[in-house]
Amino acid sequence: MVTRTDPARGGFKRKIRLGEFIRDTLALGPRPAHAIYIAYKQAAQGDLGHDAKRLATRRIKNAITGIRRTKPRERVKISEEEQKQLFEDWKDTYVRGGTSTINGETLTFNPHRIKSKHVISYNGFMHYIYVCRQLGLVEYTGEENPAHVKSDAPTSSTEWYYKHPSKVIRGINLTDPAWQNLWQAYSLR
Repeated sequence: MVTRTDPARGGFKRKIRLGEFIRDTLALGPRPAHAIYIAYKQAAQGDLGHDAKRLATRRIKNAITGIRRTKPRERVKISEEEQKQLFEDWKDTYVRGGTSTINGETLTFNPHRIKSKHVISYNGFMHYIYVCRQLGLVEYTGEENPAHVKSDAPTSSTEWYYKHPSKVIRGINLTDPAWQNLWQAYSLR
């Protein structure tokens, strides 16, 4: 289901709309369905959420003030612009964990597991592709992309990928207004 991205009472507000993401990806050429899904998932989950960003900013600021103190209980002031810059500089180290030195300041963070944002399942994504096919927006090219897994020996979790390679799809009508709201177009069909 495509949801509104403008402010609304309650419900979900998605920054990246799936229908438009599929259209924009297929504008670059035919792609395997699984590759489009993985790209969407990474784009939707890529940024820290508001609460996680606020917590990370506070923890980074507290760590920096701790190493800048020369006397116990000395007050160290950090402006908002500097705080934003510190967050951008230390964000990767904060999430990944470990020790880094930036601008002569060395900090150590434990790895922080960021709660990922909910993203549609692969099965739900393939239902989107089905709806796009029914509306005449995409079609299968007849090619299949073999699955790539880390090991050559299939395990119970990777066996399905060996048996079901991803089909390559291409966009047919990328200028159709149905891309804005696939479900409304599908229900009016």
